[in-house]
Amino acid sequence: MKSKLIASGLFLFTALSQATGIPVPEFKGDIKLACEAVLCLSSDTHPSECAPALSRYFGINKKFWSDTVNARKNFLQLCPASSNAGMPELVNAIANGAERCDAAYLNKFLYEEKEVQECSGGKDPDCWRETYYRIKNELPNYCRAYVNHEWTDLNSTLRYEGSPEWIKKDSVAGWNNSGGRWVD
Repeated sequence: MKSKLIASGLFLFTALSQATGIPVPEFKGDIKLACEAVLCLSSDTHPSECAPALSRYFGINKKFWSDTVNARKNFLQLCPASSNAGMPELVNAIANGAERCDAAYLNKFLYEEKEVQECSGGKDPDCWRETYYRIKNELPNYCRAYVNHEWTDLNSTLRYEGSPEWIKKDSVAGWNNSGGRWVD
């Protein structure tokens, strides 16, 4: 709904500008792609018109993730509207959250581990260390900012199911089938 309002606003602005004779700049190149990327990444629907902008945006990759986020943010900031009220927060939310806030990503990267020393009972206890894993049940700040931004319309059904119980390393092959996990 929110993205429809943004798109409607842009359409109305263009129509009024044409009716009043006020020239509307026609964006080209990276500026055009940056503006399109902001619109496309603010919605969960990606029509074919989004393909060039999304390809350009997701094609920005650096050696370190923080550099990738900064480069993608700089790309989005090429759009002249990116400095308008509320837009810097949207651009930041997109740069940090797009592609990283779905169940597959969160289940792969949002885990924690701990080591516990366990000992057998008896006169001469035998001790060993066990490693446990679990998927965190709290949505990261970057996802909350992206999914809950007032100008995004992601219709996210993302939720955590189950309980965040610790699973032994031995059973890690099936750890997404037990304990808690993120689902779309």
